Amino acid sequence: MRPAFASTVVQLTWDANTETDLAGYRIQYGTTSGNYTGTIDVGNVTSYAVPGLVANTTYYFVVVAYDLAGNVSGRSNEVSAMPTVLQALPTVAATDAPDPVAAGANLIYTLSYSNTGNVTATGVVISDTVPANTAFVSATGGGTLSGSATYAIVSNESQSITGPAVTTTVMSTPVLTVVSADAPDPVAAGASLTYTLSYTNTGNANATAILLTDTIPANTAFVSAGSGTLSGSVVTWSIGSLAAGASGTVQLVVRVASPLANGTVIHNQTYSVASAQTAAVNGVDDTTTVTSAPVLAVSASDAPDPVAAGANLTYTLSYSNTGSAGATGVILSDTVPGSLAAGVVTWSIGSLAAGASGSVQLVV
Repeated sequence: MRPAFASTVVQLTWDANTETDLAGYRIQYGTTSGNYTGTIDVGNVTSYAVPGLVANTTYYFVVVAYDLAGNVSGRSNEVSAMPTVLQALPTVAATDAPDPVAAGANLIYTLSYSNTGNVTATGVVISDTVPANTAFVSATGGGTLSGSATYAIVSNESQSITGPAVTTTVMSTPVLTVVSADAPDPVAAGASLTYTLSYTNTGNANATAILLTDTIPANTAFVSAGSGTLSGSVVTWSIGSLAAGASGTVQLVVRVASPLANGTVIHNQTYSVASAQTAAVNGVDDTTTVTSAPVLAVSASDAPDPVAAGANLTYTLSYSNTGSAGATGVILSDTVPGSLAAGVVTWSIGSLAAGASGSVQLVV
C-alpha cells in the first residue's frame, strides 16, 4: 500500500487481491500505530482518497479484503501519512531609509515580500499607500501609482495580508541667513548711508523669537533704524517668527563722518540673525567707499570805507575749506587795485583742514 496526501486528504493505493470471489476492500485507520479506530468500505477498487483528516496529524492505515461470503483477509502492511494544508502564505514588510529623514528630502521604502507557504502563490499583487505628508516620486519593480488603502500583499490563494506599520521620524529645522546691501556706494563724507539687511529662513521649519542685530560701523553715526532700537553702538530688531521659506528686510541709516580721507572704506561686518532654534549667524562684510574733496572759499572786506584820498586802506581776505577733505599747497593771491601801485600779492597758506578757515590782510 502506498500513501500520498494533498491538503487533509490521503490517497491510498494497493495491489489487487487475485481471489475470484473478491467482493471489496475496507480501509482501517487511526492515529496510533496498530490501533485503527476508523473503517471505510471502499468497494472493489484499489485506490481511494481518505477524506476529513486533521492536518499535521500522523495517521496509520491498513487495508483488508473481503469475499462474497463475508470472509475477511489479514491486514496489509501498515503505512503512515501526515496530511498538511496546502496553502500559499505571502508576507510583506517595509523598511525605511533614511530614518530620521530631513523635511523636503527623499524617503525610500523597501517592501520585502516572501511566500512562507507550501505551494506557489499566483496572481500576487503588492500595494502601498503613499503616506500622509509625503508626495510620490517613483516606484521600482514595475510599481505604478494608483489609489490603495494600505501596503499589503494578496494572491489568488490567500486573503490580503497587511504588513506592519513603519514609522519614520522627520527632522525639521530653520536655517537663517542675513545679508547687507549699502546705498549709495560710493558715499560722500558727511552724507547719509543706508544699509538694507535682508533675512531669510531657507530651512524646513518655522523660526521663532528672531533677533537681528547690527553694530554701527566705524566712521559713521546712527541716524535711524525703523523698528530697531539702539543700545550703545548696537541696533536690535525683534522680528518674531519667520515661516520656512519666508524672508524680510530692515533698514539702518547712518551718517558718514566728515571730514574723512578720500577712499576710506567703511565696513558693515558685525551684523547677525538668531532665533530660539538657531545660534547667531553672521553676515558677510559689506564695504562702502567714501569720496571726499576740499571746497575752498575766499572773501574780502575793506576798512575804512569810505577812505580819504592819500590814507591807508586795509583789505581783509577771509578763506575757508568747507569741503570734506583737507587741502594742501594752498596759495592765496590778490592783485593790488589798478588805481593804486600795480602788483600781485601772494600768501602761501600751506595746508587747510576740512572745516578750517583763516584770514590775511593787505594794506594799500
